[in-house]
Amino acid sequence: MKKRQRLKRIGITALTALMILPLYSQDITLEECEQSALLNHPLSQQTQWINLTEQSDISSSNAQYLPKMTLSGKATTQSDAISATIGTVTLNGDVNQFQLVGEVSQILIDGGAIKAGKEALVAESEVKKGQIAVGLESLRSAVRETYFSVLLLNSQLDTKGLLKDELTSMHDKMSSYYTNGLATLSDVDAIEIEQLNVAQQVLALQTKKENALYSLSRLSGIEIAPDAQLLTPEFPAVKSIGISPSRKEFALFQSQLDVLDAQHTVLTSTLFPKVNVFAQAGYSEPALNMLDPNPSGWWIVGVRGTINLDAYYTYRSQTNKIEASKNLIGTQISQFQMEEEIKLHQKLAEIDQLEQTISMDETIIARRERIKESIKANIATGTKAASDLIQELDDLNRAQMLKAQHEIELLSAYSELSLIEGNGEL
Repeated sequence: MKKRQRLKRIGITALTALMILPLYSQDITLEECEQSALLNHPLSQQTQWINLTEQSDISSSNAQYLPKMTLSGKATTQSDAISATIGTVTLNGDVNQFQLVGEVSQILIDGGAIKAGKEALVAESEVKKGQIAVGLESLRSAVRETYFSVLLLNSQLDTKGLLKDELTSMHDKMSSYYTNGLATLSDVDAIEIEQLNVAQQVLALQTKKENALYSLSRLSGIEIAPDAQLLTPEFPAVKSIGISPSRKEFALFQSQLDVLDAQHTVLTSTLFPKVNVFAQAGYSEPALNMLDPNPSGWWIVGVRGTINLDAYYTYRSQTNKIEASKNLIGTQISQFQMEEEIKLHQKLAEIDQLEQTISMDETIIARRERIKESIKANIATGTKAASDLIQELDDLNRAQMLKAQHEIELLSAYSELSLIEGNGEL
């Protein structure tokens, strides 16, 4: 029994560890954050409702091809009724009349109105979907910006960690020097003050990281642990492929043009006659024979045609309005292309500048490392003070943090370049 209870406790402990483990050893990728954000964001969920609305509207349009059935009735009292004298017989109608009529009609020719209406419904739905797609691209950009801010803060914390270790080592050495009379108490105090400064800076960076991780969690819908490892994404160093036609904005512009084309088709369909067949059956007083005073049943079968003459009066002005709208969208496309090409040129210039800057950062760090080691050697001989080393450590740390910042900025620039070019999917 005791053995069984011990095994049970071990099993519970192992299960608990497995449940806790993902929270503390979580590897997060930018692609996971993006896909989760695009899947769970309320904007993305609107697409399914647009699809349902579109299907409902198309179903209603298809129903117009089905026979139409109506049933109507009326009862009236009127001031006079028909009367006639045939020979010696006089027929007088009743001023109190009633009528019950049922009708079945079937469209034969509609001038393409139903088909054009369905095409317009689909085109309008595509515009709404295109607007959502463009909005989701903005969401993708926001996720990346937040993700890179966390990467930058991680890099800065790592750099501060190196400085912290360096100060700890120097504090031990300076304490030893002070004990042996090779340094003053103020030298030890200076190291301790710098340690406190670094601790304050680390605390500020950790707070910023917590806020950035919270924002990333809300954007992506992923519960990210505080010590989760965010993996650095890789972007191909392609610098000049131009603006891709696959940009979501181009699809939205095309959808807007498709709506205008569909509207023109609907407008044209109003110029054609509409023809349908119908059958009526009724019971009324009077019936079809107006001279018969008795109520009776009757039926009518025929063909009905209509044409809307008003459509001819406004067709040209409405067509001109649609063409003007298409030209307006054309100018918007040209403006969008121009603005994105400017962004592309600026981003390429920024990438070149950052690559050169990082190369200079590496040279600066190498030189400061050499100066640091020289000051360390001089402190041991008494020709340099702790303040000299602290200043150099601070300058070196600043150079390392700048390099880390420039590296993240370069990564972010490649990311933005891919979004501008229209190849932003990971």
